[in-house]
Amino acid sequence: MRTAALLLRVAAGCPSAVEPGGGGDGGSSSGAVTTGTGTGTGTAAGTGTATGTGSGTAAADVGNGPETGTTTAGGGAMCEGKVGCEQVVGDETCGPAKKCVFCRCAESGAFATACVSSGTIPVGEPCGSTPLACGAQQDPCVPEAACVFGYCYPRCLRSPNDPAGVTCADPQAVCHVTGDLSPSVCTIPCDPTDPQGTPCPDGLGCKLRDAGGYSLACLPRQFGRWQEVVGYGEVCDGPVTICDFGLHCVAAGAFPPGMCAGDACCTTFCDHTEPAGSEQCPQAADGQVCVDAFGGALPPWQQHVGLCMVP
Repeated sequence: MRTAALLLRVAAGCPSAVEPGGGGDGGSSSGAVTTGTGTGTGTAAGTGTATGTGSGTAAADVGNGPETGTTTAGGGAMCEGKVGCEQVVGDETCGPAKKCVFCRCAESGAFATACVSSGTIPVGEPCGSTPLACGAQQDPCVPEAACVFGYCYPRCLRSPNDPAGVTCADPQAVCHVTGDLSPSVCTIPCDPTDPQGTPCPDGLGCKLRDAGGYSLACLPRQFGRWQEVVGYGEVCDGPVTICDFGLHCVAAGAFPPGMCAGDACCTTFCDHTEPAGSEQCPQAADGQVCVDAFGGALPPWQQHVGLCMVP
């Protein structure tokens, strides 16, 4: 119980590495369950109206165009003249030549989905600044991917066994469906405890993602509002701070007395199924051990991953 409390105490102040949905590329994320993950919040406007014209230019040079922004109550934001669609491969709203992606309305600043053409950048490669402007005509990634957090991530697929369900081409990936107000894409899975390293594409590293489901995934070092990267044992309870690759934000009580100078600091991942798992912890001599901190919430192939904490 104390382990869960140490993790839950930082739910409001310590963003986990999400995105999508974690106040990064838009949308909202809140509340860690007993898995012990901290999250940040960032709520996109979904109601009200805003009219006018202007250019919607994506920083990734993926196109621009005039747009009149309005928002719709209830089912999320939609720019006037833009088609509301579902961010999965197989959604027929956009037709065979286009795909549905997450975007931001230029005038209102609201988030929406829109049908755009595809580019040629493959999965795992940089694709420029995001979110895409809803006035853009093209997402720079290949048809089976979408530009999120500045990288091309695999798009979710319609489940062949469940018309209402979604899946991923990689059986170890997780489709994080977070609704129209956040990007919905598949993870690029990783294992922070593998001595050989589960490689992430250049520029990405292994972090916990908790938008619409928990998994360890390859994510950028910085994204959204989280721009101040901190290391092991450093304070991570600020509004823009995020732990570096291979680390996660936990409450100060997870460290030996006096070590964490704030309400929460970054600790390391570890393999709690290893007999000598606690030897992986930097402060093992001071009572830090490898704890199964996520309570079964990770995918089956990541269940061995824990966190170094003082129990």
